[in-house]
Amino acid sequence: RGGTLWLWLANLVFVDALMNNGWKAVTHTTWRAFLTSPIPYVWGLPLVLSLGIWTGHNTENDRHIWATYVQPNVDPYEEKFQTPDQWQAHRWADSLLSDFSSIETSENPRIQRQPSALVVFPETFLHEGIQERYGNAFKPIHALDTVLRTFPQTSLLVGASTYELFDAGEETSTSRPVDALGRRFYDSYNSAIELTAGQPMEYYHKSKLVVGVEYMPFASTLKSVIGDATIALGGTTGTLGTQEERAVFALADTTIKVAPIICWEQDYGAFVREYAKKGANVFAIMTNDGWWGNTLGHVSHFHYARLRAIENRRSIVRAANTGISGFIDPWGRSSMVKTWDQAGSGTALIALNDRQTFYTQYGDLIGRGGAFLFPLLLLSVVVRQRVQR
Repeated sequence: RGGTLWLWLANLVFVDALMNNGWKAVTHTTWRAFLTSPIPYVWGLPLVLSLGIWTGHNTENDRHIWATYVQPNVDPYEEKFQTPDQWQAHRWADSLLSDFSSIETSENPRIQRQPSALVVFPETFLHEGIQERYGNAFKPIHALDTVLRTFPQTSLLVGASTYELFDAGEETSTSRPVDALGRRFYDSYNSAIELTAGQPMEYYHKSKLVVGVEYMPFASTLKSVIGDATIALGGTTGTLGTQEERAVFALADTTIKVAPIICWEQDYGAFVREYAKKGANVFAIMTNDGWWGNTLGHVSHFHYARLRAIENRRSIVRAANTGISGFIDPWGRSSMVKTWDQAGSGTALIALNDRQTFYTQYGDLIGRGGAFLFPLLLLSVVVRQRVQR
């Protein structure tokens, strides 16, 4: 909103000058008159400040790690949910093993490539449903474990559809009955799973849900009108379970703290900054984006991720099922990008950053300030009109 406010103020000042003085007066004004007007400060000061912020952040002395993303490129309408998880897991585990095994390692990762410390798979890469309590027994997980056994310094971040069962009395507000007797309940989740050799599986549940597909608003009210159709839509649709707090995963190298950001969670700046506040020094975005088709939708979605990188000065590894996958540096510049209808993976050296920006610490002060001032401005307009009467 800072950029929006700047553009608004700059245009307001310019239009005010035109209305009060006319175009000729604006173009023929003296330097002294120009410098005493608000135009150079409203237009120029933000540019100078932005340049200072841009050059003031230097990642040369930051720690760097190798990271990889996977873009399977499977059509979500025709193929994705008909493709067995076991086949997908074996396919990409073999690809990663082949890639990492061909690397000649060096003690200095800045000089020569090493097996990646982080590999990010897209949203719902594993779609068949994993019961979280018994996740280690899920056979596609065993296929991915072959990468971890061979390269224990690597951690995998995998998008998956998961669920958990509850006995009667333990169910949550989003639980659905397993049977008509209501003796057992289950919750479905759109999850990120962190896999590290020798460590228990960790889960994060997507908490900004897509209305109508993952979340049915006013479900308890609508249920009395149209029944279970409001919440029991099958699979991982309907009202999914969420979690209150953001999760930050420590990888095999515990100094690497990754934020698992799923799909359109990335669109909310205030939401994403919570990860950085909790200690995340790198962001991983897992998305599908194939739902958009070959339109500008997936392009716009990628650009939202660039804003999150700039706001928090965090490197981003972005893995899409299809759409745009790639790396985004703390300045919002993208690299090693795979675009629409391209299958494959990409690897790059990315910077870790533990420092917190002003935005990370304090959030959207302009937005909160605007929300506070709006009713006061509205009240002042009403009072002025009554006084004039």
